[in-house]
Amino acid sequence: MQMAEERGERREDRGERIEVDSTHSSIMGEVECCNGAMKQIAMEKGGMEMKKYIVLVEMKTTEEAFRAVLEMDEAVRESAAALDSGMVRPSASGMIRCASGMIRDASGMIRDASGLIRDASELVRDDKTAERYRILAEKVQDLSGEAVRFSRYMRNLVDLAATEDVSGLERDVSVLIENASGMIRNASGMIRDVYELVKGTTAEEGVKELVKKADDLRKRADNLESEGESVTDSKALGGAGITEVMLEASGMIREASGMIREASGMIRGFRRVRR
Repeated sequence: MQMAEERGERREDRGERIEVDSTHSSIMGEVECCNGAMKQIAMEKGGMEMKKYIVLVEMKTTEEAFRAVLEMDEAVRESAAALDSGMVRPSASGMIRCASGMIRDASGMIRDASGLIRDASELVRDDKTAERYRILAEKVQDLSGEAVRFSRYMRNLVDLAATEDVSGLERDVSVLIENASGMIRNASGMIRDVYELVKGTTAEEGVKELVKKADDLRKRADNLESEGESVTDSKALGGAGITEVMLEASGMIREASGMIREASGMIRGFRRVRR
C-alpha cells in the first residue's frame, strides 16, 4: 500500500478540475450547515422540520454522488484517450482497458445508489425511519467518496502505464482490486440498511431475500481481494491472471448495482401499494 501511495503522489489531485455550478454549491453550503443543528431541531420538532431535514440529506447525498460520477466519467475518458493516442505501453493496454471498465461500472453503481436514496426518502414517516434513512444516506456518501479515490487511483495507473509494463504495474493493480472489493462490500452492505428501513411494509419480504444475495456477494468480495493480492507473478501468468481478476471485479460491481436497482424497485412498488 505504501508503494501505491508513493506512486499516487506523482499526480496532482485532479479533483480540483471538477466544476460544479453555483446552484449545486449553494445546495452543498445549506446542507453542511444543516448537518449539525438542523438534525437536532428536526428530531425534536418533527413535522415540517423533519421533512426539510430529509430533503437536505437527500440533496447532500445526491450532490456527492454527482461529483463522484463526474470524476469517474472523466477518468474513463482520459484512459480512452491515452489508449487511442498510444500513450499506454502495448503490454499494459489490456490491463488499462479492464481498469477503465471497472471505473465505468462503478460509475453506474453510484448512479444507482443515488437513485436509491431518492426513492428511500419516501419511506421516512417518523423519527425512527428518519434515523435509518440518515444512516443509509451516510453510507451512500461514503461510497461516493470511495469511488472518487478509486477513479483517481485509476488515473495514476494510466500515467504509470506510459512507462511501466505489466510487471511494473502489478502492485498498483492489486491495490485497485482491493479498492474495488471494498466498494462491493459496502454497496452490498447497504441492502441490509434498506431492509431495516422497509420493515413493516409490503417491501419487507422482498428485500429480506435480497439481503441473502447481498451477504453472499460480500463474501465473494472478500475472496476477490485475496485473489488480487495473490496474482502478482506476471512472468508465470503473462498478466492474464490479473486481467481475469479485474474482469471478475467488474462483474461483481455490476451485480451490486443490480441489487441496488432491485431494492429501489421494491421501494417504488411499496409506494404504489401504499397509495
